Amino acid sequence: MQINESIDWEIFFFFIQILAVQLQGDENEIFLLCNTHLYFHPRADVVRCLQAMISFERIRETKHFYEQQVNK
Repeated sequence: MQINESIDWEIFFFFIQILAVQLQGDENEIFLLCNTHLYFHPRADVVRCLQAMISFERIRETKHFYEQQVNK
């Protein structure tokens, strides 16, 4: 039996939403609310892991950006 699998380019697309919320009267504290929509396939654990790693990096970059804004 031969299995031919083609590349499913859809696995490379995912969404991450990052919302920065600042409470009124508290300029030193910002909350990041994050949401993702990762690729789903029962055998795609590695793909989701890579997507999660990319998401964490974007969240870290966003956190760093707002930390610099607050510390000015």
